[in-house]
Amino acid sequence: MVSQTVRNELKKEIKKSQDTIGSRLNLSPGESALFINGIYFDADVMDVFALVETLRAELRVMEGLHSVGVTETEWLGLLSLDFSSPG
Repeated sequence: MVSQTVRNELKKEIKKSQDTIGSRLNLSPGESALFINGIYFDADVMDVFALVETLRAELRVMEGLHSVGVTETEWLGLLSLDFSSPG
């Protein structure tokens, strides 16, 4: 058996995320959701071609950022920005 201590702050953040996403997307416990850079794909009706096109578009954005000199550290910072409303 493996035992890992998880900080209460992390537990609270996970619970908050589950509640927020679950209520916004009408997901029940046990259901899955796929997000790519914040873009939601409904796994029940997902179009694999749309998924591949989204991945290509996201890659073009990253390549564009790289071509103008944005470093990996900087774009990782951009990807981790939280635009959700406080509360």
